Amino acid sequence: MWGSYRLVCPRNVAVDLIQTPGLRAKPGRLQWYGEKCIISNQMEALEQMVEMTAKLFECDRDEMYSYILRLCKETNDWQKAEATWTKMQEENVIPRERTLRLLADILKSNGQVVPFEVPEVNLHVFKVLKGLLRTVHNLFS
Repeated sequence: MWGSYRLVCPRNVAVDLIQTPGLRAKPGRLQWYGEKCIISNQMEALEQMVEMTAKLFECDRDEMYSYILRLCKETNDWQKAEATWTKMQEENVIPRERTLRLLADILKSNGQVVPFEVPEVNLHVFKVLKGLLRTVHNLFS
């Protein structure tokens, strides 16, 4: 939706439309647009989406910022990733573990210091889930 607004409306009008009281986030549409921006290497459009959806009701802020971080990883842009981390903190976004691991990976791969403790993946949980899925599959096969 904001992609269309962004193309046909002045920026301030698009922001006002998206931030209309009562308007709710549509996760599927946000994901579609975020993925489209990543595939087409459109950092500016991603940043505008994150900024414009800041006050959108039920908008997953961690998810919005993770799109920027994913593109940062693909383009190897650790400075943008670090700036994104700062914006997340300013907005009081509580990042998921996957977001922290992604950011840490970007920073480490560029020889930068990771400014937080990196959560480890619990392999035991994955093994248990894999076993459960296999059992369920066997029950219904």
